[in-house]
Amino acid sequence: MRDWAEGDDGWRKFGRANVELDARSETELGTLRSFIQVWFNQSSGFRGFVDEDDDRHSSGVTLRQAFVELGGLFFGIKTTLWDGDLDGEYDYWGYDSRVHTVGYNFAFGNGVNVALALEEYDYDYDYKPNVVGKVGISQGWGSLNVWGAYDATAEEGAAKAIAKIKLADPLELQLAGVYASGVSQYSPYDYKWAAGAHLKYKVNEKLALGFGGEYFGDSFVDGYNDWALGAVVDYEVVKGFASKLAVNYYDGDSFESGDNHWGGFLRLQRNF
Repeated sequence: MRDWAEGDDGWRKFGRANVELDARSETELGTLRSFIQVWFNQSSGFRGFVDEDDDRHSSGVTLRQAFVELGGLFFGIKTTLWDGDLDGEYDYWGYDSRVHTVGYNFAFGNGVNVALALEEYDYDYDYKPNVVGKVGISQGWGSLNVWGAYDATAEEGAAKAIAKIKLADPLELQLAGVYASGVSQYSPYDYKWAAGAHLKYKVNEKLALGFGGEYFGDSFVDGYNDWALGAVVDYEVVKGFASKLAVNYYDGDSFESGDNHWGGFLRLQRNF
């Protein structure tokens, strides 16, 4: 991965082996499922670097998910119910990492889905879990998902909505917005609100192009407003071997004059 920030004169390399174990059986109470996901990560230099704030890009072994489902009930270590974003690589709509959780997913007819979860990021801090709810609908025209969350530790709330609309068979418009009452696990960084859009065009079965941007408004720290633009190229080289090229640009009040920021990466991924 290359980061064109000023003073950064090298390439950052990162490798990952993602192992998933997924066991399912049918019971009188619905599908019984157990799922385990383990990441074996290695960043540049083979120095054993570990980023405590971001387990997605640090070296070492990470238990990303380990949960059990029975019907609509789920519990264990799981990606937060708040998880949801655009198909770009520039956008951020709140922390999407693993969390200890218990919840229930209600699947209704006509593509309607409702889920509620209790989530806990803290260790031995108090007895108050975070609460996250999600309502979604997915049909032929596309999908719409709406989230609400309350961070019990920060005592702040947030709400998010993401729509993905099929304008034509190969063209999809994605829209997103989020509002937070304060800085929390579910706020878009330290901003009060954010809004964005992404246009995705599927050229053929192998190639997809995307372009979009996000605006971050009213930082709780300094009142700054910032924005980001990004382009993505997804290409399937052969079945089971995919590539992704992303180039992003960041600017706004947080950047001093002439100190804007470029970033991006090239990812090669083998699935089997």
